[in-house]
This record gives sequence, C-alpha cells and structure tokens, in this order.
Amino acid sequence: MKNNKIHRVIVEDTKAVIFTGFITYETIFEYFISNHYSDMASFQLKLNSLNIITTNLVCAAKEETIYDCLIKFLIHKISVLPITDGDEYYGFFYLKDIIYFFANGEKFSVMIM
Repeated sequence: MKNNKIHRVIVEDTKAVIFTGFITYETIFEYFISNHYSDMASFQLKLNSLNIITTNLVCAAKEETIYDCLIKFLIHKISVLPITDGDEYYGFFYLKDIIYFFANGEKFSVMIM
C-alpha cells in the first residue's frame, strides 16, 4: 500500500475470479489492536520515538473555497486538511465532508480541535 501510494487493496478469490472485499488501513489497525491487545508493550512506545508522524502538512486557510480544498485533496492525494487562521490551527476539513454536503444538501462545519 505504501509503495503504490494507495489506501485500499482489492481482495479477490482467484479461483472463482470474484471480488470479495478490500483491505484498508482501518482493517489493518483493527486487526492489530484485536490480535495484539494482550501485548501492550507495543502500545507503550512514545510517538516521538517512531518515524510515523507526518510533519510536511498541506493546510488550507479558513477563507479558502471548497473548490480550493478539493484541488488540494486531489493534487496531494490526501483526505484531511488542517484549517488555519493565521498562525493558529482552526480545525480539520475532511474529504468526506464534501460528499456529505452535496449528498445531504445540509450545512457542514469544520471539526473544531
């Protein structure tokens, strides 16, 4: 998934040549937590000791349009944008927020941190 820069892998039954599902980051996390819960040593590692934190963030200003954000989602292949107000973080804007907005015709709000 990392090498191909994708977030899900299609699973198929090669004998029957049928689609059976997806493997996603979420299913991997769920498997890890469900199967390694008894070994809490893995969960005690400090985040700053691991090389897993994304520090090169793509952000959007509070005043940007939905279109501007959509372009950033597409160009950078991301699904969440931290929203800034000057030097302060205001909240997060998720790609799924756009889908809910157009599907429901309702107002949506940025998740406040």
